[in-house]
Amino acid sequence: FMGCVSEEFSKRLLEVSTSQKRILSLSDYFIKNSNECEILVEHWFDCFCTCQSAEKRLALLYVANEVINTSKTIFPKYRSRFELYLFDCVKICTDFNDILSQKAPHIKLFRIWRQKNTINERVLSKIMEHCEEVITKNPKSLQGYLTSFKPENKIPETKEIARIFEALEKPPSCDSAMRQSIAHQGETFQDPATLLKPYFQLILHPSYSSKDIITLDDEIDVLLKKLQYLEEILNNYCSDLQKETTSRKELEFILMNIENHFIYQEKKCIQTSSMQKQEIKNLEHLIEKYQKLIKINFIS
Repeated sequence: FMGCVSEEFSKRLLEVSTSQKRILSLSDYFIKNSNECEILVEHWFDCFCTCQSAEKRLALLYVANEVINTSKTIFPKYRSRFELYLFDCVKICTDFNDILSQKAPHIKLFRIWRQKNTINERVLSKIMEHCEEVITKNPKSLQGYLTSFKPENKIPETKEIARIFEALEKPPSCDSAMRQSIAHQGETFQDPATLLKPYFQLILHPSYSSKDIITLDDEIDVLLKKLQYLEEILNNYCSDLQKETTSRKELEFILMNIENHFIYQEKKCIQTSSMQKQEIKNLEHLIEKYQKLIKINFIS
């Protein structure tokens, strides 16, 4: 299909990454060229099949996700075209053990597909069953994930989360009044070169005179006080911004732990569910065995 699509599209596929900018850019190309839907999706799949990078394979899944969601109402055909290949794509990912890596976000993506009804439930169920089977057959991968999730990084209490949200409710970075005040206070000092130029001229040429040169001590004192006040405001504002940054980092860390906790629980549920299914199958085989024995004894 290389000859059927533009060089620009081929280049974008080759350069794809998990960067949001790259994903949106490539998705936008799909949307703008929806009249070539079949060729573009087939070429996307060709690229997926030859891709040697786990990150690029994940990025291509993100692209498909973005295209399907964006075109859901304006061009739903993209969904049906991608659905033809998504299961095979996931199989490729599992063949390369992408989904078994400790930070693999694939399960999270599939969960979002289910929540948002992104793809057909039949296709999604097939994908999830395959992933469940792969994870179950590789208990070490699950154990590795459980080990990587540190129990000491517990989800904080509601009070702690509320405290952080309260600190970020009216953040300094969104305080337009403070920014305007600083800008107003700093008008005098916005151009230091212009402000100091007359004084340099006076040093170089003692006979130099200008209306911009302040000769009264009181005026100089007023100017210095303005400068000191501005410095104090800026120091306090920078301190507030630093506190805001700290709170944001705390919140990011908390959200990451919450996400890890739920992924951890989900994988444990998958493992437990699979073990229970196997137990049920074993019991069914056992029941069939005894039924046959009873039937034989009854006949004899």
